[in-house]
Amino acid sequence: MLSTMQDEPLSLATLLRYASTFMGDSTVSTWTGSGVRTMTYRELGADSARLAHALRGLGIGVGDRVGTFMWNNNEHMVAYIAVPAIFYIKAGLKFGPRSDGRLVMMGTTLADVADFLWFVTAYIAALSVAYSLLRGPGMPGPRLEIGASSNAGWALVAIVALAVIYQIGIEHIFHTHLNPGYKELRENILENKVVVLPLFVGQITHNVLAIGQIALLGTIAFVFARKNRLLGLVLTAYLLVDAYSTISTMGPRTYFVMLIIAVILSCHRLLKPIGPVLALAMAIVLLAGLLGYGYIRRGTGAGISDIWTVTNEFQVLMTNGINMSWEIARGAIHDVPWQITYNDFVMMIPQQLLPFQKLDVAEWYIQQLGGEKTRSGLMFGVVAQSKLGFGLPEIIARGAVLGAVVAFIHRQCVKHADSLTSFIIYLWLCTSIYYTYRASTFYIATWAVYRLIPFVLLFWLFSWVFRPRRDVATASV
Repeated sequence: MLSTMQDEPLSLATLLRYASTFMGDSTVSTWTGSGVRTMTYRELGADSARLAHALRGLGIGVGDRVGTFMWNNNEHMVAYIAVPAIFYIKAGLKFGPRSDGRLVMMGTTLADVADFLWFVTAYIAALSVAYSLLRGPGMPGPRLEIGASSNAGWALVAIVALAVIYQIGIEHIFHTHLNPGYKELRENILENKVVVLPLFVGQITHNVLAIGQIALLGTIAFVFARKNRLLGLVLTAYLLVDAYSTISTMGPRTYFVMLIIAVILSCHRLLKPIGPVLALAMAIVLLAGLLGYGYIRRGTGAGISDIWTVTNEFQVLMTNGINMSWEIARGAIHDVPWQITYNDFVMMIPQQLLPFQKLDVAEWYIQQLGGEKTRSGLMFGVVAQSKLGFGLPEIIARGAVLGAVVAFIHRQCVKHADSLTSFIIYLWLCTSIYYTYRASTFYIATWAVYRLIPFVLLFWLFSWVFRPRRDVATASV
């Protein structure tokens, strides 16, 4: 059905695509006579895809008629949607029951996946070549110690303490929780109970809490630089408590993973170099734990048979890249605002100083596809960003420029390898750089301006305030 108010046919497949994409966790209910049986739209889309594959295997194709004889329940809806979905499924493609529903509804082919991987390869290759040519010597190992005076440690503790006090104050004043668990966050979104802070307060809050996180990275570097067993035990206890708090509340995993990576890098730099085999093994274990925690937190119920195809952060980023090409080709996305094309640079400027409205790329993307604005922080990805712009040449240029910038920072950190400040900057870059793929190339440049630089200034200030008394006496003479 096509109306004058629509730019594409209104079909069950189209409705399911939007439902599984934007309301994947919403439920479809069936009354069984003794209770209610539910399934999510994401599960509905996956079941429809499996049934469509089965029907195709029986020789049923586009144009064939399929009859159903069943009650008006979830399964009937699956069958009703699966038949139109055959058109979108190509021979040879197999998606798991928990895969991103858009992959099925777009009729994703191996060529689509290959196109996405080509963009990713071009990005990484351009970055690697530029970085390798410009990086210079590597970071020195434990033989070169980092100066870590006691006043530097107290400065880090003071910054963390101020961030915690600020967080408690904001939560008390605005009656909100700035670090909710996954269940609490989902309930707040579904019940429209999310507290939106005033613009300026929100800007300050995000950056203050992030500065506190950088100070935690610095604290880890400080403990390893001091090589003090008691401090090591205190750090271990803190990490265990943080791990328990994160898991018990099903809270955000990002910050804890950043701390673990900082521990590994600090050990490599200041205690004992980690070989490539052990580094690879640690990366696999960390990635498996990261994804496994995500599966458990979302309650996917994924089994061994579909664990490799269940929706996760990486699959969503791939789907965004493929979907961007698909939406542009069918005319759903056109006339891209220049604020989106040059979003990396626009986002550095505070909204209050701009004569126009800033646009969040992920939110704009959702609205273009007919979804409602969300506060859940949808990932977007550098591939999708490049396809909105100038395509393959843009992503190659992004990779090359990023490689050059990172190489320059690396050279400066090596030049000042005995500086604690320099190593903290290095840790921050290593634990944040994945956002140059997850979001957009220069996404973290804004963080550097409003978080890293203020942290460095505060660190120097408090280090001066907490300097030993003999230095103060000497300075006064």
